[in-house]
Amino acid sequence: MSEYAIEKGIKMPRKVRVSKRSKYPFKEMEVGDSTFIEGKRASDLGSSISYIRKIFPGRAYATRRVEGGVRVWRVA
Repeated sequence: MSEYAIEKGIKMPRKVRVSKRSKYPFKEMEVGDSTFIEGKRASDLGSSISYIRKIFPGRAYATRRVEGGVRVWRVA
């Protein structure tokens, strides 16, 4: 027997999207724009870019490692 009770008929609350202020300018970027982020790797930015793409479907970004950090371009 489990220590957790199984309950039926409880409605799930609506998902609340918390609008957090991003420290990166991905939301404001237009196609062709780029930004340099010092001291980071492309893998460090994955979740931030993924979040923006989820909110704004159809956007695409490219990252390249450059001296001192990473540069991010909005490509679509």
